[in-house]
Order: sequence, then C-alpha cells, then structure tokens
Amino acid sequence: MAAMSLSIAGMARGAELPPAARAFITSRCTECHDADSKKGGLDLTALPVGLDDPALEAKWTLVYDRVQRGEMPPKKKSVPPANERDGFLRSLGGILSAHDAAREAATGRVVMRRLNRAEYENTVHDLLGIDTPLAYLLPEDATAFGFDNDAEALRLSVSQIESYLNAADTALDAALNLGPDPRSTRRFSYLDLPEIRDILDKPQGFSNNDGTKFQKVIGSVGDAVVVYTNQTFGPTLIRACRAPIAGTYRVRMSAFAHQAAGGPVVVAKMMMNNFQTSRALGSFDLLPEKPRILETTTRIDEGWMFLVSATGCDEIARDGSKLRDVGADQFKGPGIAVQWVEIEGPLLESWPPPSVRRVVGDAPAIKLLAKPRRRLAYEVVSSDPQSDAAKAVAGFAARAFRRPVTPADTVPYTDLARDALAHGATFENAVRRGCKAVLTSPEFIFLQESRGPVQAAQDRRLNDYELACRLSYFLWSSMPDDELLRLAGQGKLKDPATLRAQTERLLASPKAHAFTKNFCGQWLNLRAIDDTMPDARLYPEYDGLLKEAMIGETEAFFDEMLKEDLGVSTLIDSDFAMLNRRLAEHYGIPGVVGEAFRKVTLPPGSHRGGIMTQASVLKVTANGTVSSPVVRGAWVVKRILGRQLQPPPPDAGAIEPDTRGATTIREQLAKHRRSASCSVCHQYMDPPGFALENYDVIGGWRDWYRVQGNTAPSVEFVDRTTGKKIYVRKGPAVDPSGQLTDGRKFADIDELKKLLLDQRVDVARNLTNNLITYATGANVTFADRADVQKILTDAQPHSYGLRTLVHEIVQSRLFQTK
Repeated sequence: MAAMSLSIAGMARGAELPPAARAFITSRCTECHDADSKKGGLDLTALPVGLDDPALEAKWTLVYDRVQRGEMPPKKKSVPPANERDGFLRSLGGILSAHDAAREAATGRVVMRRLNRAEYENTVHDLLGIDTPLAYLLPEDATAFGFDNDAEALRLSVSQIESYLNAADTALDAALNLGPDPRSTRRFSYLDLPEIRDILDKPQGFSNNDGTKFQKVIGSVGDAVVVYTNQTFGPTLIRACRAPIAGTYRVRMSAFAHQAAGGPVVVAKMMMNNFQTSRALGSFDLLPEKPRILETTTRIDEGWMFLVSATGCDEIARDGSKLRDVGADQFKGPGIAVQWVEIEGPLLESWPPPSVRRVVGDAPAIKLLAKPRRRLAYEVVSSDPQSDAAKAVAGFAARAFRRPVTPADTVPYTDLARDALAHGATFENAVRRGCKAVLTSPEFIFLQESRGPVQAAQDRRLNDYELACRLSYFLWSSMPDDELLRLAGQGKLKDPATLRAQTERLLASPKAHAFTKNFCGQWLNLRAIDDTMPDARLYPEYDGLLKEAMIGETEAFFDEMLKEDLGVSTLIDSDFAMLNRRLAEHYGIPGVVGEAFRKVTLPPGSHRGGIMTQASVLKVTANGTVSSPVVRGAWVVKRILGRQLQPPPPDAGAIEPDTRGATTIREQLAKHRRSASCSVCHQYMDPPGFALENYDVIGGWRDWYRVQGNTAPSVEFVDRTTGKKIYVRKGPAVDPSGQLTDGRKFADIDELKKLLLDQRVDVARNLTNNLITYATGANVTFADRADVQKILTDAQPHSYGLRTLVHEIVQSRLFQTK
C-alpha cells in the first residue's frame, strides 16, 4: 500500500521514484514516516517527487543526506546491508543529479543577476573615481541561500529603477565638480577658540543669566584643553572644523591622557558630527602626559564637523569627588588633553578632480571662468562638441559595460548627448545625460553572461571578459581593473597560471577587504551585530568600542586565515586570536596594548580560539538579555558544520527566557525535547549550544548567569576598561556539558572543540559551498557535488587552507561556466 501511495504521489507531479529507491523507502522508512506515524513531520508515502519545486527537492535531498550519513534508518532499527543502502543512494542521487543537470543545461547554473547595493556603489566609485556614498540610496537587497549577491534574490522593481536614477544623479554630481579649488590644510588649537577661552575664564559656581550655577567641566593644562567626561565636545567647539565639500580628508590630532597614571586607559575617539548623527573615524589609546599624534584618513561629507570623545574617563574621581561639584580646575580624575587638530583635504592631486575627465573625456579643455562663483569656477569647452560628446559617452560606456562595445551598443547613449547639445545644453550637461543613461542601463546594472549551446558544458564557459568580472566581483565586489580587462582582451585570462596569478594579485590588494567584510558579514551573520542592544543593567560594561572590536576581531581573523592559508581546523580552534587592547581586556588576556589588531598567542585556560568563541558571534547569537543554546547551537550546526535544519513544527511552541533565574535554559529545553518532532533537530543543535553557555550575551566568560530582580545576591566586579565598580545579580551556575549524537560526551567548550575537529571535512565542505555560492551568485546544487568534491580533494593536501580553497574554486568548472 505504501509503495502504491508513493507511485501515485509521484505520478501526480509527473515523476516517480526509481524502483530501487522506492523499494528501500517501503522496507526501511515507511514504518516511521507514513501518514500515521509521520515522525519528524515527514510522510514519505505522500511526498511528491516534483523536483521542480525547490521545497520538495530540498526534502528529497535531506532524505538522501541522512541515509548517506548513516543517521537513517535510526540505530535502533536494523542496519540495511551496504549494497541495499548504496543502491538506494545511487537511485535517488541519480534522479536528483539528472534533474539539476537538465536545469543547468537549459539556463546555466547562474541566471542573469543585477549588482547588489555594495557592488553598485563600489563599481560606480571605481568607474568615476569618487567616494560618495550611494548604497543608502538604493532599496535593501533581499537574500537567497544566505547571500545578497545570489541571483535568486536580485530582482528588479520599479522603485529600484527610480532609485538607480537618483543614485546616478548623485554620482555624476560628485564627479562633475567644477567649483573652486577647496583643498587646504587647517590647523588650530582649541585654546585659541573664543568659545573655549570663555569657558576656561569662568570660575566654578559662576552665576549664569538664567540663575543657575556654572559647572566647569573643561579645564586646561599647558597648551592643551582637557575634557573629563565621556561626552563629546559640544557643537560650539567644532565649527572651525567643518568640511567645505565632501571628500577624503586626513585628520591629525595631538593629544595625551591627563591625570591617568595608574588608572584605566584613556581612549580618544575621533568622530564626525552633523548635528543629527555622529560617525566614528577611529579610536586611539593615549599615554599619560605624553603627547601622541593621532591620524586617520577618511571620507567626510560636506558640512560635517570634527569632534573628540573619550572612553576611560568618569565624572567621579578615585577620591570620590565629582567633577560637577568641584569643577575642572580642582578635579583629580583622568581626562583627555587635546593640543591641536589639523584637517587636510580633500586629498586630490589636481583640481578640477580627475573624476571630471572620467566623464567628459580627454578631448575638451577645462578652463577657469573669468568670474568664478561659489559653486562654479570652471567650464568644459570643446571645439567639436558633437564629436567629442559622442566619444566621451562611448568611452564611458565601454568602461561601464566591462567589455568591448560596438557603435550599435553605444548609439542610444551618444544620441542622447547629441540631442541635448542640439537643444542648447552645455557640453558637460549633454555628456552627463548620456552617462546617466549608461549608469541606469541593463548592461551596467546586470552582470550579463552569455550562454552557448546546451549540448556540452564546455560550450557554456565564460569568455575572458565575463571571467574577469566574476573574479573581480568575487574578491573586490567591484568591476575589473585595467589589468584584468587587458588580459581579457588578449585572451590570456583563461590560462590557469595567469588566472592563478591574477587571483593572488586581487587577494593582495586592499580592495580584497570587501571580500572579507561582505562574505563574513553574511556567512557568519555579523551584519546582525546591531540587531540587539545589551541590557545596560545586566551588561553595563558594553560600549561602542567593544562592538567595533568584536567585528574587527572576526574580520582580522579571516584575513589572517586567508593570508597564511590556514586550514579549516582553525575555524574550530586555534592557539591564537586577533586582538586589540579593548577586546583583550574583555577576554581577560593581559599584555595587549593599543587599538590596532594583532596576532596574539592565547594563554592557557583562555577558552578562546577559533570562530565560535569570538564575541561577535556570541553577540549575534543572543539577544540583549539572555543567550539561547538553541540559537547558538543552530548557528554552529548550520554555519560551521553545514547541516540544514528543518523549520520547527507548528505545535513546537516557544521557549520564553527566564531573566530572573528561576529555571535554567537547560531545564526548559529538557521539557521541550520530549517531543519527538522537536528532538529530531534539537539533538544536533543543543549540545554545541550548551557548550557555549559559558559565554554571556556580549561574549564575556561566565560561570553563572546574570539575572534581574532583587532576590538574587549582588556581586561586585571592576570593569577592566573604565576601572568602575559594576554590580550585577548572580543567578544559577552554568552547566556547559553535553553529549553528541554519536554518544561522545564533553564537559565544556574546550572538550567540544576537540570532538568537532573530527568533522573538519564537513567544515571544509560547508565553507566551500558557501564560497561557491558567494563567488558565482548561485547555490550549490546536487549536480554540483562532484565538482565540490574535486575542489576538496585538491585542497586536502593543504589542510583545506582558506587561500587554497579560493584558488581551487576559481580554477573550477563551477566558477568558469555560466
């Protein structure tokens, strides 16, 4: 009866299970997975074989994988003979592979996809030579298979088209800057500002006009102004530093820590402010009474102003006196002393900026107006406007389309410029019209890859220009540079040695940080770092510097793996971490000084090493109050081990966090796991989640839970960064022990890591699958598994090193075909 049901269900969807697969399921599976039992929410007697439905294909793939891993039939049942099991896998695997192969033959692995927001912004920046933010002007991108550069997610809507028009205008405004030369270097001392002198000259307690008493929170020492609060300098103190136009500036400041000897480290945080929001430029540790020149180079928008804030200062001194009671002249607490600030920029070698030539071309002259105005000081003059405009737009299109163009390709855009000239437009506005159309055209917005005949896979190989684009968008999230396009034009890029050399060159470029940031941000879910804010009552030591350090550690760790070609075992455990002073303090690791990240050998008993115990991961897998073994365990199982988990059944219910510590999360889960439908996934998720319970919601080590309420005992400790005393409520002790599905037990995270090292091949396969999805814009299908295995086989002698995996992927059929 079960076999008949399978056959009918399959036929209803136009497909049937092969006889060997049907026989195996009938004899080995339907006792638990029929309409009556339906364990795990799966009824195999009624599951259609309609592989065109992605959800159905995923279910049949999961059936295949669980049988292949030996998880099904369960151990309590009789183990099927190897030939019966292998016959089932060949049978079911055959139809899964054949289905994916047929789909690939018809459409290719990768359907045409548009640039996502980050790629669009980077491409326009490289094309025009500007750094104006553009991504925020475009709608947020959807994701598919974990990434926002996957073709399945990158649809195009009417609102997006309107946004592209707006973004193109913004970009061309920045590129065609013909105003007066704004370049300058300005240095000033805060002591020279009248607003500062007025504050310093008033005594503490001076009667203000409104009848209040003046509180002197700013003092001076020598040639420096001293601020003793963690608050930023007020807007009246920073008007002298307003950026005249948007651009890249070099900001330098001379500062030191005052009255900080023997106390907490004082950190100067350089920021920009526009009266509505602030943006951090960099953080720098200061030495007691020893001036240090701080420097950062960053983009600053027009009208934004420079300011300074401090960390490690408190308005209550160690002797108990309060700043606002005694005033800055008598206060003995630590402060930040600023001597001078210098702002140089915008940093351009010439003016008008080179971006003007990127648009108007080399033929016309750029002349200074006889009477320059505030917004217009230069004009573009051509002796043959029609011809020069057409050449400018055609040349722009060739670069924007990332391939050679024919006159037929560019006529629609050059005609727009010619028509504008005929109607009286200036030369630059006429060219701008054609270039705007280029920036909003399908040829620019989409990564278009041709597809050859379907008879053979080699006919679907990318041409050299398409390969150049795939490589540059993989590692730079931007368009190919001149060298890649030159090699593509010579037909040399497909040569394996040339392609390997170019991969090395792109990885060595600073632009490769886009790969680290975008890949890690999505694979590890680091983009969710701001989704929750830790409860200030439970975690008062959390601050913005710590959050920045969290992300910085994980990105630096990935960079180190990439640079040194470290194997995937490093993801599970490592004898080093990438730390700066703030994060080392948080981890309780001594001897790390300064704001820069560096490789630090971990001391015994640190409980760090690898990805899972990094604060960024621990924060994004918790809410602001409590952690959950389910969420953290699911993160490990899915993002590190690559196991696909089924969504919870509708009647699973939710586990409500107990913030007062009456019950532990382990006690709540024990009840939850009694459900057979829940235990299917929880047996994999919960063990690594339990091991990570020794880490709180901001990644700090704990032996007991912090709880809310007045009944729990209060515990005092000193914040390593600020030196302040912090009081929290002590809840139940943490139990990080557990047992894996194979029966192996562990006492804590250190023992779990040793067990997980046996699954390094699973980690390597999962990392490879994610890299391929990110690199090609298409998910890895069942038919791709043979190619993935070849990549792993070739990388195995190098311990599945990260750099090796990148190279093997670039050399693979999956990367080099449509």
